[in-house]
Amino acid sequence: MNQNARAPGIAVHRGVIAPLLQMLQGAGYELLQLPCPETAFTGVSRWWFVYEQYDSVNYRRHCAKIARAVSKLVKPYSEEGYDIVLLGLGMSPSCGVRMRQTNKQWRGRPFDVGDVASVEAGSGVWIQELERTLKREGIGYRILDVPPVLIYPPDRVPASAIYPQSEEAAWVELKRFLEA
Repeated sequence: MNQNARAPGIAVHRGVIAPLLQMLQGAGYELLQLPCPETAFTGVSRWWFVYEQYDSVNYRRHCAKIARAVSKLVKPYSEEGYDIVLLGLGMSPSCGVRMRQTNKQWRGRPFDVGDVASVEAGSGVWIQELERTLKREGIGYRILDVPPVLIYPPDRVPASAIYPQSEEAAWVELKRFLEA
């Protein structure tokens, strides 16, 4: 939800994703903004990384620690029968659910990411650690990532059948998910 936590230069919303917040509020959801593991690990002034750079022992430990804290926060809600809904960020190497940015040759700060970042099917490191912890704790949840077309500049959105390609279709997908 907080686009200020993203690496500089790739957010398309100033602060919160207002239409998504309005959709969640309108559907009666109680919100819990989870900490951004990337910001907590590398800081606010970081550059953009790919999956391979975050897929490390130290970053996984960091994510697992946050996931344990999150599980303690949501477990009482789960035990009371609340619908636990997680929203990731499409293509994020940490928060992606369906796809993640990848590049096995990237080392250090990228100077030119090209017209469209390379992506692959799979979830990001943070989502992997969060799901592992929630499952271990017996916490049921539903999960989806916000389609890239809603959160990335147009030149960074890959053509993919996995995600809706128009903003209208992306909002429809999110609405259907939240109403399920």
